[in-house]
Formats: sequence, C-alpha cells, structure tokens
Amino acid sequence: MFGWTIAGVCLAAALGADTSGNDPTVVERAARLAAELSDPTYARRQRATEKLLTGDPQQMLPEILAVIRTGRPEAAVRANEVLAAWYSRPDLKPAETDNVESAMESLREVAGAVGERARNTWEIHRVPREKRAVERLQALGAKVKLVDPNEVRGIGLDLDADTPLNAVPAIQHISLGRAWKGTDDDLKYIARLSNIQNGAIYRGKTAQVSDAALEALTDRCPHLRVEVRGAFLGVSYSAPPFGGVAACLIGKIEPGSPAEKGGLKRDDIIVKFGDTPVETFMDLIDCLKSTDAGEKVVFTVLRDREEARVTVELGDW
Repeated sequence: MFGWTIAGVCLAAALGADTSGNDPTVVERAARLAAELSDPTYARRQRATEKLLTGDPQQMLPEILAVIRTGRPEAAVRANEVLAAWYSRPDLKPAETDNVESAMESLREVAGAVGERARNTWEIHRVPREKRAVERLQALGAKVKLVDPNEVRGIGLDLDADTPLNAVPAIQHISLGRAWKGTDDDLKYIARLSNIQNGAIYRGKTAQVSDAALEALTDRCPHLRVEVRGAFLGVSYSAPPFGGVAACLIGKIEPGSPAEKGGLKRDDIIVKFGDTPVETFMDLIDCLKSTDAGEKVVFTVLRDREEARVTVELGDW
C-alpha cells in the first residue's frame, strides 16, 4: 500500500495535480472510478476502463493519478493500461504526450505489475521518445551534436535486430550554453536519451542551469558526465597517424563554427593559443575554459610543415 501512495504523490507532484485531497469533486470522482475499476463485475471494470480510454488525457490524467493513490492494485493496474494506450495515440498534442510520458517515466520505479508494464511500454516507445527528447532539447536552446551517419556503425548501439540502425538518434554530445532557456526540470529530456557517446554533456560558462540540477542528473544517470567548457571553437581531435607523438591535431571542423570562419583547417596542428604553448588537445580545452565568447585569439599552427597564424573570434556554446 505504502509504495502505491508514494508513487501517486510523486506523479501528482510532477504533473501539477492537486494532492491535498480538499477538493470534494476530485475525491468523489476518484473514489467512484477506483470502485468501478476494482468492481467484482467484469462489465463494470471494462466500462470504467473504456471511459478512460476514450477520454481526454489532459482532463483525465488527474483521475488516473487519483486512482493510483487509492492503493488498490487492481485499479492501479488498469489505470496503467490506460496510460499505456494513451502513450500510443498519435493524435495527442505535444503537451499531452509530455504529461503522459512523465507519468509513465515515474511509474517505471513502482514495484509489481504496474512498474513492469510501465517499463515494457517505455522500451516499446524508445525510438519516438528519444526523437521527441532531441526535438524538445533543441527547441529549448540546447545544441545536440549528432554523430555523422557514416560513423553510426562504429558506436555500438544497443537495438533490437528489427530496429533500423539510424532509428535512435546517435549523439556525439549535448551542449548547454547561452541559448539554453530551459528549466532545471527540462534536463529530464537528456536523461531519456540512451545513445550519447561517452555520456558527454558540455556546460558553457554562460548556461543558466544549476549545479544541483546537473548533479541530480548525473546521480540519476551515472553514465553521463558533465564537462564545463569556456569559449566555443568548433574542432575535434584526431590522433596522430602511425602512433605518432600526441599533439593537438585537428581532425574535424564543425561547419559554421568560429574555427571554420577564422580559417583553421583539418590536419592543422595547434601549437600555441595566443602566447600559451599547446601540446595536447586537453591543453586546448583548458585554454578555452579560461576564455570568454567574443574574444579574438591568435592560433599558431603547423600546416604542411610550415608555421602559420590564424586569428579566430571565439563563440559561445
């Protein structure tokens, strides 16, 4: 009983439902619905279930949560079946889908038949759920860097045999910078993604996100790691060929990035950041951490075995 009550309270809090029990209309409606869902007569149970299935999720979700709060397993199992059916409906508005998804996400932590059904439903909807999460993060201002489709086969996706290889977004990293306008709660969309290479989350110095929220995210998802980044350059590292000495060798340059606009090129070896010597890619990252967006930096590079200087105006994550 206690587990059902905790689950109901958590769900209600997440979705803004009234948990005070002071509204007699809600209490009466929930009690009647719970009684019908656990009624000894099969026809009455079915009638109550069908009423919910054909109802408006936006209006009926509080009733589902109230049913779960009653602590009656039969009613809770049926209520979860309704949630699973709603989750599959293609006609839901984005806000409705998000509310149902949040409810289903919380139910996964519940023991017993409800939790098992929720976990199964969650996995069945993995592909559309992760695509929605990426779209939502982008709408909130996060930069979601996807893996080059030509490299997808090399990252070891954990998918069913009948799932297309490119169905689940393969993500190189997610960065939160000045453009991030989400709330701390919106980090839940990052937690819903399964294919972030090395769990890389980059936090720009200007990102409006709390340390506590990021810590809670990594506690919840130990595979994620948050790295603080300074100014944005837009290059990736390439290991020297034939086991050569480690150097800051540019492997790729992001299109439209400060690096591209400033004139850095693939296979350039960065040897100085302003007046600071650079020997490894980590040296470059450390230099960027102490630099702000908008600053102009003269890069000294080795290009075709000759030294060149390139001035780049750094950007923001």
